[in-house]
Amino acid sequence: MQEERNTNALINESSPYLLQHTYNPVHWLPWSDETLKKAQEEDKPLLISIGYAACHWCHVMAHETFEHDAAAAVMNEHFICIKVDREERPDIDQIYMEAVQAMTGGGWPLNCFALPDGRPFYGGTYYPRDQWISLCETVAREYRTNRQKIKEYARQLDQHISSPYPFLVEPADLAADGQKLASMVNEWKTTNDPDHGGENRAPKFPMPANLEFQLQYGHLFDDDAAVEHVLLTLRRMAQGGIYDQIGGGFARYSTDKKWKVPHFEKMLYDNAQLVSLYTHAFQLTRDEEFKFVVEETIEFVLRELTAPEGIFSSSLDADSEGEEGRYYTWEMPELEQILGDLLPIAREYFNFNSDGLWENRRYIPLRQGFIESVADRLDIPVDERRDKIRKIEDLVFSARQKRVRPALDDKSLASWNGLMIKAMAEAAVVFQNKDYLTKAEKAAGFILENFQMKDGGLYHSYRGGKAGIPGFLEDYALMADGLFALYQADFNEEWLNKSEELIGYCFDHFYDPQTGFFSFTSSSHSDSQYKKVEIIDGVIPSSNSVMANTLFRHSRLLDHPEWEETALKMLAKMEEQVLANGSMFAHWARLLVHQIQPFYEVAVTGEEAHEKARQLQAIYLPQVVFAAAKSKSSLPIFESRLSKEDTRIFVCQKKSCRLPVDTVPEALALIK
Repeated sequence: MQEERNTNALINESSPYLLQHTYNPVHWLPWSDETLKKAQEEDKPLLISIGYAACHWCHVMAHETFEHDAAAAVMNEHFICIKVDREERPDIDQIYMEAVQAMTGGGWPLNCFALPDGRPFYGGTYYPRDQWISLCETVAREYRTNRQKIKEYARQLDQHISSPYPFLVEPADLAADGQKLASMVNEWKTTNDPDHGGENRAPKFPMPANLEFQLQYGHLFDDDAAVEHVLLTLRRMAQGGIYDQIGGGFARYSTDKKWKVPHFEKMLYDNAQLVSLYTHAFQLTRDEEFKFVVEETIEFVLRELTAPEGIFSSSLDADSEGEEGRYYTWEMPELEQILGDLLPIAREYFNFNSDGLWENRRYIPLRQGFIESVADRLDIPVDERRDKIRKIEDLVFSARQKRVRPALDDKSLASWNGLMIKAMAEAAVVFQNKDYLTKAEKAAGFILENFQMKDGGLYHSYRGGKAGIPGFLEDYALMADGLFALYQADFNEEWLNKSEELIGYCFDHFYDPQTGFFSFTSSSHSDSQYKKVEIIDGVIPSSNSVMANTLFRHSRLLDHPEWEETALKMLAKMEEQVLANGSMFAHWARLLVHQIQPFYEVAVTGEEAHEKARQLQAIYLPQVVFAAAKSKSSLPIFESRLSKEDTRIFVCQKKSCRLPVDTVPEALALIK
């Protein structure tokens, strides 16, 4: 039995990913100062293997290689072997991902060889067992016989990793205009997939930050093509296999251009950002399909990624019963037994046909439209269509619930929780759902109380009743952004006060006056070798771009004009990069739009302040921040403007307000 097998040092860790490797014959050690000291004392190179709990190819390499004695023997003899959870230690992952991308191309599992002091000199991603054993033997031999050559290569790679981006320290002023921004967007459009949305490539990732920018830009600059591309992408994703048609929620990415076949892991950060994006699309279009996706995705998160404390867990595995996607796909005999006479309708609606057929004669549920549009092809009365499709969904979902579930990575990260808190708060406002707001408030309250360090900072991770690992810049930036969204949802100024404290902590512990940017790690991270500055927007926006946007938005409601000044100095140094490659700097580009198009603060006072603010917030207004107070407030924007009875709407720019108006249409006229 597994309990009787020998364990390695990972048995004492809390990360579900590290615990997955506890029974490997590899003598895995966690990343720590002690581990690096051991490598230097024994003069052994490091073998650093990085992954995450929901990663399919991480599991493949673990089963094929790390569980086998022959591979373990070579690894144990020649290396100090370190396992790292990339979600738990994004700072370590950054370093070795950058090194491997410079050498062979990155991905997970990430396997990197380094000198005993941690400086990398070779690496790659997934390797079959025989190839891996051969590689380990070759690297060990080279380390013994060509040590100086390896050290020189490590020195050059170290120089590449540790050198700051040159443009970060150059003084610059913002110079962009609408024409320059349009030129960037038009160049970006050439990479779009005109048939299925997203990028014209495979594999295909949702990239919410990119789509958020294109939606914002298209709306504010009257670029209908940009807006239509986003809406096409959202509809195709919602109808494809990347979206769980039976249980809601999105998988991490699609292996094909049509969004049909995903890698089936479900990540909190994807689902949080997509809830926000679909909410914004609904604000703009009133398309019921977008509302449906938001509601189902939130239901999935609350059902399967929410801990008893009310905070949100990290991910669900791609695999179950040792097979990728088994939990989510179907064989025809199963469907016949489950659905009976309803099978013909299910075939039509969920494409249990050649379109939905995958491998091993299994089907991935797909749609070719929303219920009403697809139902037109079904030979059943109109009033029965929705009920029958709902019954099919319920039957298939109930049958799926009896299967072996994919493993849950139940650690909670402050950063990803910030994304979900923001998404829930935004959805609560737009869809007038008090339960969403209650859930978001509960998660935020728990994090602020239980992720707290003694010096007022945040811990990064929480599991099993214990918080650990000092927070990274992403934790502060995304939590501050989430708390700002909570204020926009309930107008409780305590959330603004808390986010103000987090931002202040960042200036004290992360800010580098020399570059004008924030380091990813603080002085609390004693085992971090490099002070990296994260600026490239990926599947999650970079911590510095989130920080810049957050500083800008907060400054418009709080008495911190220096925050906006800092944000715009950061943006000015990034501007050339943004205009040259918008898809890599999409969240920066959103802030750039606000410097070209007017940006507004809308302050509503009086007895019906919250209700009038809600009416405005139902509309897609990406260039507006809201404040509302019925009778009292500490916010400077309300100074000399509060009214206890008459409800007044002030439309302002940089806290300079036009004469108040009484109605929502009047306020919209001033904004537009």
